[in-house]
Amino acid sequence: MPPCVELEVERLPDMHVARSEHSFFYANGEVVAAGGHTTGFIPTPTAEYLRDGEWHEMQMFYPHDHGFSVPLSSGKVLIAGGHKDNLGIGQSFEAEFYDPATHRFEVFGCLDSKRVMAEGVEVDSGRVLVSGNWYAKDGIELFDGRKTFSFVKETDVERAGPYLLRASSDDVLVLGGFDPKGNIIFSPVVTRWRGEPFTVPLLERWQPVPFTFDRHIDHSFVGDKDKEDYAYLLLMHDKDDSLAIGLVHGVEFSLLPTTCPIPKKSPWGKDITFFSSVVVDSVARRGYVVGTDIDYRLYVLRIDYARALRDTTAKASLTLYCSRPQSDPVWCVPVLTDVGDLVLAGGSIKRGNGSLICDNFTPSAAAYLLRLGRQHTKKEVWKGWIWFVVALGVAAFGGVGFLACRRRRVVVPSDGQESSADTEFSALRERIEQIMHEEALYLNPQFKLNDLVQRLGSNRNYVYQAINVEMGMSFAEYVNRLRAEHAVRLMHENAEMLLSEVGMKSGFASSVSLYRYFKAIYGCSPKEYRERMNRETR
Repeated sequence: MPPCVELEVERLPDMHVARSEHSFFYANGEVVAAGGHTTGFIPTPTAEYLRDGEWHEMQMFYPHDHGFSVPLSSGKVLIAGGHKDNLGIGQSFEAEFYDPATHRFEVFGCLDSKRVMAEGVEVDSGRVLVSGNWYAKDGIELFDGRKTFSFVKETDVERAGPYLLRASSDDVLVLGGFDPKGNIIFSPVVTRWRGEPFTVPLLERWQPVPFTFDRHIDHSFVGDKDKEDYAYLLLMHDKDDSLAIGLVHGVEFSLLPTTCPIPKKSPWGKDITFFSSVVVDSVARRGYVVGTDIDYRLYVLRIDYARALRDTTAKASLTLYCSRPQSDPVWCVPVLTDVGDLVLAGGSIKRGNGSLICDNFTPSAAAYLLRLGRQHTKKEVWKGWIWFVVALGVAAFGGVGFLACRRRRVVVPSDGQESSADTEFSALRERIEQIMHEEALYLNPQFKLNDLVQRLGSNRNYVYQAINVEMGMSFAEYVNRLRAEHAVRLMHENAEMLLSEVGMKSGFASSVSLYRYFKAIYGCSPKEYRERMNRETR
């Protein structure tokens, strides 16, 4: 079992449209959800992007339910294919561009073949190679980067949701996925864009884990395109459902050595279902695989791969991030932001018969931000199963004493005088408030409880108790309340300041954090507050 670390999760505002099998990507600094199907298994030709803590709706030309998207080097996004009718029936030809600079969609042409559950990869100058189909004939076609798709060749193995991996500047490998009727493929045959197919012995046992929703293979890239060095990390599985990390380097296939096996159960004994391949943060040199369990906890398996790629005798270290149970499920491709956090939104998974099941008729509108970015440090919770057992033992044998100790701290003597502990906490609370207001420590988005403890020269438990007992809130709630109050002052003093800048100058790490805490405290979004403020000052 790898070390287990607390996963910090922010519930973002729900999307306007509950959706599943949608395209989900990051473009021009914004998270975008496009198309898919909504409640009733009905395709929706809508899209929305997240800015300033709010989802903004857009109209697409086509729904692209179970279509594919490819963010291009030009900044635009190609979106194509998908089901023709309700209930996931049929295939479609339609293709369009999304321009994140203008938030507009542009139609220009159609695929060479009607497709569902296809994938695409940009090969050069906007040209995109496409392959994969669902309940229809497969094949490879090429988009010229302007408006035309043309047939390239038949595939040796027909696939739905295949992996398209660049092996060189002018070649792409096609492997993995499902067959056109949804059966998992365990074929060792790899199709090539240029050249004859070849067989990989490793693929007789291990295959990339297939997924039904749109994904972006560039998220898994660990090579160097400038040096024409193409390499990818993939989540692999075998017929016994064991998991491993695969490394594809050019046309060479291997398993990345890891310090421990990939966990399939959580420290709570729940089955973990991973629903993404490896999402790589190339700046931090680590990869993430996201999963969930029946309690809707979110899990992130972190893979520190850099040393293992440099040194063939080294192993990649694994860390498991675990969240608290969430109120609503998500099941989609994770999107990596420019600061290294992950965003999830939508999906069609729910509890049923003691396990997670797919329900395309009632997709989710929930959205979450997983704080994994390079500006955050994480507190280790458990070092594997040993620490979990120790924690249970402490809870079982020490819980009564701990509760009794807490109870003694808040007892008021019979003469009506405060106890020395209460007096101490009250004085500490006043000192905390004085320092926080005079020094504005909360304006640092990375300000932590330990920073306050060091500034006070006090004991962490005392500071924690002073805030929780005396102020009636957690440290995070207290700090973010101060940030929200500062944001209000900035809005009154600088009526034209962008809300994103207001959040940054108030100490919020992101616009979604500003939105979340502002609405929790003031009952409205920052945008609504500003609009009301402007009306009152006219």
